[in-house]
Amino acid sequence: MVESGTLLMCYTALNPYRGFVGHAPHARRMPGESQRNDMFYVYILLSQKDKEFYVGSTQDLRVRKAEHDRGKVESTKNRRPLVLICYEAYPAKSEALAREVYLKTSDGRKELRIRLKDTLQKLL
Repeated sequence: MVESGTLLMCYTALNPYRGFVGHAPHARRMPGESQRNDMFYVYILLSQKDKEFYVGSTQDLRVRKAEHDRGKVESTKNRRPLVLICYEAYPAKSEALAREVYLKTSDGRKELRIRLKDTLQKLL
């Protein structure tokens, strides 16, 4: 169950850039929209090597994904290649960390497998 106030973005490997469309520095923005990244992300990677999930959190999703891809993250460097299959955005770090902790439990992993059933069938 996703808490209220949560922006949930999921995508498949068929469209790896969905959700990563950024604004040009000079682009017009909606009222109240800042150029700074004030969101905290919980992300789910799928290892194509061992077919297992990796759940993590970060404030800069692009940079963190690049670190995983380059093998700079100890826990995933031997599990590459990794596919970003889902991420959730939260306005507060505490909310993102609580969600990350939950998704690392057996109930959280069951929820992921149910919610991402179609995506996993395409990737596995």
